Amino acid sequence: MTFLKLINKEHIVLINSLWWVTLLFGILIYLIFRPDNLIYNIFFSSPLKFKIQTDSKLTDFLIYSLPNGLWSLSYSQLIFYIYKVKSFKVILLSSLMMFLGISMEILQIKGFINGTFDYYDIFSYIILYLIILIIQK
Repeated sequence: MTFLKLINKEHIVLINSLWWVTLLFGILIYLIFRPDNLIYNIFFSSPLKFKIQTDSKLTDFLIYSLPNGLWSLSYSQLIFYIYKVKSFKVILLSSLMMFLGISMEILQIKGFINGTFDYYDIFSYIILYLIILIIQK
């Protein structure tokens, strides 16, 4: 029996109700591992900072790309939690953050907005959205 067959409606509701956990993980990664020179530090700064060697693709992904996907995942979980149905309208609404994130990445590569284009950010948005979509069955 596969893992997805073990997930029933109660499990899906529980997973969706934990939208704040994925949001919190994304925020904590930013506060603890991201450099102090980012603009958000004007408003929020963490006294606890870890300096990690970011010389590997995995570390770079976890610090710089995963938070974006986690925030998108959190938004999707919240939408599914609020609506409690899997209709085309809800799926479209739940994908809004993923499309916004991907659009921002494309605008970065074209130079329309500041930032660094990264395929791993797009990968993070898409994979984490697909995971929550698969869980919704």
